[in-house]
Amino acid sequence: MSHRAQKILQAMLLASTALLVARGAVADGKLSEPAAPKWKPFVTPSRILSVEFPDEPSERKEKSRISELYEVDIVSRFVRTDDGATFTLTTVEVPTDTRAIFEPSDYLREAAPGAAKGLRLPAESVAPSMFAGLSAIQLTGINSVGMRVEQQMFVLDRFQVGLGVFWPDGKQRPRVADRFFASFKILDKGTWDLSPDTVQSPWLRQAPAEAGFTIEVPGASSVTPIGSGKSAGVGLVATDGLGNVYRVMELPRPPKSRCEELVLLHKALEIEIQTQKRTRFAGVDGLSVIGKRRGMLAEARVACTGQRIFLAMVTSPPRRPGHADAARFFGSMTVGQVRK
Repeated sequence: MSHRAQKILQAMLLASTALLVARGAVADGKLSEPAAPKWKPFVTPSRILSVEFPDEPSERKEKSRISELYEVDIVSRFVRTDDGATFTLTTVEVPTDTRAIFEPSDYLREAAPGAAKGLRLPAESVAPSMFAGLSAIQLTGINSVGMRVEQQMFVLDRFQVGLGVFWPDGKQRPRVADRFFASFKILDKGTWDLSPDTVQSPWLRQAPAEAGFTIEVPGASSVTPIGSGKSAGVGLVATDGLGNVYRVMELPRPPKSRCEELVLLHKALEIEIQTQKRTRFAGVDGLSVIGKRRGMLAEARVACTGQRIFLAMVTSPPRRPGHADAARFFGSMTVGQVRK
């Protein structure tokens, strides 16, 4: 379990708690009569889930830096009724290259202590559960600021989601809480969309200096040297804004080596190979490889020339396959002599 995963979870939980313990933030929520709530269906901008609130929800957005590299957007929607109860939906979109850590079973089990801490609950308040057909964490109890908590937390596609009801200790559980939880729906995957702020980057042709290839990639790319001396090569990485990562590596080919041996043995790929077959790639003989890389779906092509190996690879989040334009990426690659 990556420490980054725990920090992402804690960031979300602390933000959710802030809505409850900071009176000014909660007071901004819409009020509704508990005896006759005006149920309002709400669909997230990503169209990945929906829930009914007992009134029009207010929205609060925050940014939380979870490391020196990553900043996440935390979006909370909430309604506070006049009996002091608060109904919340909190979502965090996970940074692109950390999404592979969000395998629900391991993630939820290991993140449970951080979940309790974030909501100011004792550790025994956390239990595994099933919610809407998903593996989840259920948090129930009285937190350190005198609020009763009933919350479900789970991972859905590229989002981390919290759905909860909070009410003052000493008061009865809101009788509409069951309807609130029961109204939650996962929308058909065919309707899932990217968030309004997520736009695919434009494609650009790249020809790194001292490299023997050109290729089209989406958006800005970074080029880094690989190895040194006789093992020196070039690496290029680009992301498209949709969660897909495009990589190219050019490396020296060991003498008398076969292309298929290089795929299996070369550590640069780091692919758990599921299928492998011969193909033509970039105008030369090569290989097509499909598998997984660090929990991500991976598709790669390998071109083996006389003295060089060219590896092109696309990795995609396991719960959002099909958005990468692998055909354009692989089809645009040309290989030749290393330019000095």
